[in-house]
Amino acid sequence: MNERSVSLASLILGILQSAGASQTEALQAFTRSGEYEKVQLALSRHPATSKIAHDTAQTLIIAKYNQELHQLTSSTAGYRSNAANMSAERILDFSCKKMGENFHKQAPYMWSLLGILLKSEADLQDPDIDEISSTENREAHSGDLDDDASGEEEEDIEASSGGRSQKARRRRQELSIVKRVTIISVVMNNRNTLCNAFQTVFGLFLHSCNTPEKVVETLAHSGLSVGSTSINNMITSMSAESAAEIIRQCQSATGQGLDNLEVYLKTDQPTIETKSKLIHMTTATFLPLNHGVIMEDLKCVKELWEKSPFNSNATEPPLTANHDALCSLAAKASRAPEDPASQSNLMAWHVRNLLISHIDGLKEEYGSEHGTPFMLAPIPVMKTKQIPAKAMNVDLGTASGNGVALENLAQQAG
Repeated sequence: MNERSVSLASLILGILQSAGASQTEALQAFTRSGEYEKVQLALSRHPATSKIAHDTAQTLIIAKYNQELHQLTSSTAGYRSNAANMSAERILDFSCKKMGENFHKQAPYMWSLLGILLKSEADLQDPDIDEISSTENREAHSGDLDDDASGEEEEDIEASSGGRSQKARRRRQELSIVKRVTIISVVMNNRNTLCNAFQTVFGLFLHSCNTPEKVVETLAHSGLSVGSTSINNMITSMSAESAAEIIRQCQSATGQGLDNLEVYLKTDQPTIETKSKLIHMTTATFLPLNHGVIMEDLKCVKELWEKSPFNSNATEPPLTANHDALCSLAAKASRAPEDPASQSNLMAWHVRNLLISHIDGLKEEYGSEHGTPFMLAPIPVMKTKQIPAKAMNVDLGTASGNGVALENLAQQAG
């Protein structure tokens, strides 16, 4: 090499810059055999090249971190949000676990670095603590598992040997994910203030906990939350969205539910002038009626009032319910004794159910054969999405209060 005036660096650069098939195969063999790692390790340990090797590695990894951070803060990454246009759907879709999985895919170097820095002494003894993408970990941390499945899993873990250590390991994994998501979110928000998906959700959580404004502003300055003004903008935006959704939903068949809410305002130092006060309020919700119910089905108030025993000016005979009327209804719906839906068969099922439920030993012996009662014209189960109404400073303990509450609900419904 000296005779040809070829340096080691020019030789390596020549091989890397050459597009020949033989050079490509040589490089692939060089990396597969682990020789590349050996050369890197030797350069980092040799006194003459140690400092420059570490400085070069630091420069390269910093560039990689900046590249990943630039990708996370781009407008296409999906981590930007506007507090003034916040919607309830975006809040409900937020998941710290999903965000952690996305960070792990989009910024693997930053994710691994934080995983190493956040490891405790117990984590250092477990080399697999950082395997967020493993199948076992995804199943263990899945937020979509139903309560029964997760309960059975926890019972199996507790029953097995070393169950507590497995639970502790999973707990450390969960906390590591939350901490890394928090740190990366703070870094993203520091790079670009529009990247505040985590901060908006955390700010809304602080608002729901009635956190003092000074604490909110302190957390906002540390990058963990948005400020009080942004939180108020979110509340205003979501309140307007909820009001519009109530009006839209009430165009179809919708039920209403009311309940009283008592708030006891305590005074730190009660005096004659300032005493603790009990405030009576009203909460309500709108419940869309499913199963094909239409507005015309609800237009029965006039007929009910005409047949009400409390109506002194009723033009129709009042509705009565007695034992004979119920027996006549049962007779109209009677079926043959051999029919599974007959009254005698249904009553026999209930008797068996009482015996199996209250007598020891019968459930183990006959429970598998008991089954469920025969369903006659069953109503399908449907998920109802309720829409909370605005709380009202109304006392439901009085007749006038009930009227005011119903009038207020009518106004909210448009």
